[in-house]
Amino acid sequence: MGLFDEKEAAEQGIVNPETVEIPRWRHALISFPHPLLKAGLGILDTPGLNALGSEPELTLSMLPSAHAIVFVLAADTGVTKSDLNMWSNHVCRANNSSKQGLAIVMNKIDAMWDELDESGFEKSIQSQISASAETLGIAERLIFPVSAKQALLGRIKNDKDLIKRSRINALESYLSDDIINQRQQIMLDAVVRDIGFLITESFTLTKINLEKSASLLEESLKLNFANQDKIAEMTENAQLQQQAYFKNMEHFQTSSNGFRIVLNKLIDSLSPARFDRIIQINKQEINSSITTYVMKNSIKALFTDLHNLLDNCVNSANEAQQFILKIHSQFDTQYGFKELKPYLFDIRIYQAELEEILNQGEAYRAGTKIALTEKNLAVQKLYNTLLFQARNILFKARREAMVWGENVMSPIKHQILDHKKQIENRLVVLLAANESEEKLKENIARQEDEVSHLKKQNEELDDIIKSMQHILGFDETQVSNLSPQTADCLFAK
Repeated sequence: MGLFDEKEAAEQGIVNPETVEIPRWRHALISFPHPLLKAGLGILDTPGLNALGSEPELTLSMLPSAHAIVFVLAADTGVTKSDLNMWSNHVCRANNSSKQGLAIVMNKIDAMWDELDESGFEKSIQSQISASAETLGIAERLIFPVSAKQALLGRIKNDKDLIKRSRINALESYLSDDIINQRQQIMLDAVVRDIGFLITESFTLTKINLEKSASLLEESLKLNFANQDKIAEMTENAQLQQQAYFKNMEHFQTSSNGFRIVLNKLIDSLSPARFDRIIQINKQEINSSITTYVMKNSIKALFTDLHNLLDNCVNSANEAQQFILKIHSQFDTQYGFKELKPYLFDIRIYQAELEEILNQGEAYRAGTKIALTEKNLAVQKLYNTLLFQARNILFKARREAMVWGENVMSPIKHQILDHKKQIENRLVVLLAANESEEKLKENIARQEDEVSHLKKQNEELDDIIKSMQHILGFDETQVSNLSPQTADCLFAK
C-alpha cells in the first residue's frame, strides 16, 4: 500500500530517508446500478483483519457509526481466533452488544461444493452455521452461507441456476427487508431527536400565547367605554406589569450570563485540546520507558488522567443541568411563567462509551499480549484505535453541548418576549378604549384575528406531532418503550 516500514527500510539499507511513499487515496466511492443501492443502502467495505495492524482507524472508527454490520467469514474455516477477537472486542461493542443490525456472511461455500454428494454438502454447511451461531452468540437465521464468486459469475452470464446455487438472494432479501427498514427507523429517530423537541417546544409556547391572547380578548370584550374609572385602573395595572417585565429581562440577562460561565466550563472540559495535552504528556513517558513493566505503569497513569478528565466532564455537565433547572424553576415560581421542561444535555451516553473504551484499554494494558508485542507496535495500537475513538467521542459530546447551550434558554426568552407583547397589546386596547368606542372595536377585531391565527398555528403543530407519533408507530401508552429523549420530544406537550 505504499506504507513506510522502518524495519523493512533498514534491511534495505535505507536510514532516515528524506521522502517516503504514502497512499495517494484512502478510499474510493463506487456507484453501481443495483436496486438495493437505489433504495438508499450504502455499503462501506472496510479493510479486513490483516489491515488492522497498519491502518486500524479505517475499520474500527467506522464501526460505531454504521447502521448495520455484516461480518464476513470463510465457510471452510468457520470462526477463527482472530475472527472471534474482532467480533467480541469491536463488532458487538460497536453495536452496544445488541444483535440487531448484525449479520454473518459465510462466504466461499463453493469450496465445499460436492457434485457427487449434495446432501453431505448441505449437512456440512448447516453444521458450520450451527457451530458459528453458538460461538458468536447470534441466531442461525442471521448467518448467510453464500458464494460471492459464483453469484458474480451467475450475474455476468445471466445464469439463474448458478445465482440460486450461490444463495446470494437470501442475503439480498435480508438487506432489503431488514437493514433498509432499520436504517429508515434510525433516521426517523434522528429526526425526532434533532427537531422533535423544537416542535413540541413551539407547540407549548404557542399554546401559552394562545391562552393569554384569548384571556386578553375576553377582557377587552368586557370593557365599557362609559366606565372610565375601570379603564384607568386597568391601565395602571398594565403599566405595573410593564415595569415587572423590565425586572424579568434584567433577571434573564443575569441568569444568561451565569449560565454562559457554566456552559463555557462544560465546553472547556470537553475540549480536544485538553485531551491532547494529557496524551502528549503521557506519551513522552510511555515512549521513554525501557521495560514492559515501566511501560504498563505509564499507560496506567495515562488512563488515570483520562478517567479524571471524564469525571470532570460529568461534573461540569451535571452542574450545567442543575443551573438550567434552577433558572426554569425561578421563572415559574417568581414570575408566574408556565414551566417548560428544559431539554437537558445528557452526557451519560458519551460517558458509557468512553468508560467502555477505557476498560478495553485497561484490559489491553493488563494482558499478556502487550508484553509479547514490540513496544512501538503496542503503543501504535493503543493510540490508533482506543485513544483515536475516545477523542472522537469527546469531540461529538462537545459539539452537542455547544448546540444545546445555544438553544436551552430560548423557551424562557420566548415567554418573556410574548409576555411583553401581551402587555403592549393590553395597553393599546386600554388606550383605545379611553379614546373612543370605535377605536376599541378596531383593536378587538385585531385581537380576534390574532387569536384565530394562533389557533391555526397550534392545530398545525399538533398535527405535525401526531404525524410523527403515527410514523414511529407509538402512542402515549407505549412511552416506556421509547428512549427518554424521544419520549420527551413526542409527549412533552
